[in-house]
Amino acid sequence: MKRFSILLLFALPIQSAVTGLVVRDDGKPLSGAAVRAFARVPMPAMAERLLANETPSPIASATTSDDGKFTLDVKGTPTVDLLIEAAGMQPAGLPAADRDDAGAIVMRAGGRTLRITADGKPLASASLLAANGIALHADAQGRVPRLPFGSFVIVAPDYAIASGADVSGDEVKISRGVAVQGKVVDAKGAAVGGAAVSMHGITLAHSAPDGTFTIAHAPSQWRTIEASSGSMAGMVSNGAKIEIRLRPAASLSGAVSSTNGPLAGARLDLGTQRAGVSQRSAITDAKGRYAFDGLAPGQYTLTLSHPAYAMAHVPELNLGKATTRDFRLAPLARISGTVISEDRKPVAGAIVTTARSDAGSTLSDANGAFSLRVFGDPAPAMLLVAKEGFATKSYGPQRIEPGTTKSGVAITLQRGFPLQVKVVDPIAPACPTPTSSSCRATRRRT
Repeated sequence: MKRFSILLLFALPIQSAVTGLVVRDDGKPLSGAAVRAFARVPMPAMAERLLANETPSPIASATTSDDGKFTLDVKGTPTVDLLIEAAGMQPAGLPAADRDDAGAIVMRAGGRTLRITADGKPLASASLLAANGIALHADAQGRVPRLPFGSFVIVAPDYAIASGADVSGDEVKISRGVAVQGKVVDAKGAAVGGAAVSMHGITLAHSAPDGTFTIAHAPSQWRTIEASSGSMAGMVSNGAKIEIRLRPAASLSGAVSSTNGPLAGARLDLGTQRAGVSQRSAITDAKGRYAFDGLAPGQYTLTLSHPAYAMAHVPELNLGKATTRDFRLAPLARISGTVISEDRKPVAGAIVTTARSDAGSTLSDANGAFSLRVFGDPAPAMLLVAKEGFATKSYGPQRIEPGTTKSGVAITLQRGFPLQVKVVDPIAPACPTPTSSSCRATRRRT
């Protein structure tokens, strides 16, 4: 019976959870912070939900403990978007992978708020929607924290969508916009019913059986409208006659994988510099599959990202028909350890980052501990550690196999000292003050 119990224990599945640590910018743990995990949704799809009065519900919620730590049961969701909020602090947001540690999440005091108004009154039904799909909802006074990361739009049912460019100071005024009517037809001029009609990639209407459509709340200065139906797509610019003629569209589909097989929860951002063509995003499903349909033929760029894998970028992607492309991402490595002073005491609040500009950073906690994802191969990982009052220290280069962890790293910081340097001219006399008339007269041109 005892042997059976042990076997049963080992047969239990590994708990599906995301863990992490929330700290202040001085490295001290922040207790009582609200941490919520949301399913990753492309920004246009989230905007459509908000316009339909659908408030997204978190998959899991938690409050940080006295030591700043949290655990979220994300119920097997491959990747999630974390939103962390605390009174008097700027909100923080980042993607995280299931069964992974998000590391130290830094929250900074203060932060600006935006006041969203319409017709001179606060609009409590409005939401601030970030480019990564994270939404913050306005309070009764129409105020919402101003996100410190990325671009955003303001969305409210029965109002026109406003962009971050419409913000004036700490207030953004939105309006009901204008009604725009038009028609969707095929290449021969026949009506097309059921076509999705969108602005900025956000579906705002569908065409009726006779091809007509009405966008009830379009921005007054709208530039382009897109429409798609199956393998057909079209676009029209602002003008007297709004007729969108559909033609054969391009598409891109395929699968994303890693060394362990299909990669679920990866994000793909398809962009272009063409005027009027919206950026598109997709999240891979459980089999790693993705699809972009109804694309205007032309040149695109593609960026693939995942919290636990190295980012990939395709700078040129020519799409003129149905295109299939598969991609493979390399898992990131991880370095964990402690930052200590010369007297072997932990150093909290040290910034730990890698030498690569496209990598992340973290902060050492109250015990000096840190954990950071890094690019291991083919380029060796190198860490830079900085803390006010100490000399900056580097660690590495260290070659680490992708997907593995290098633990037990101890980085010792030496206390710095003020450095005063006197610059003299070998010909001109020493300057009593940098702005003295004698110095200005004798200063040589270089």
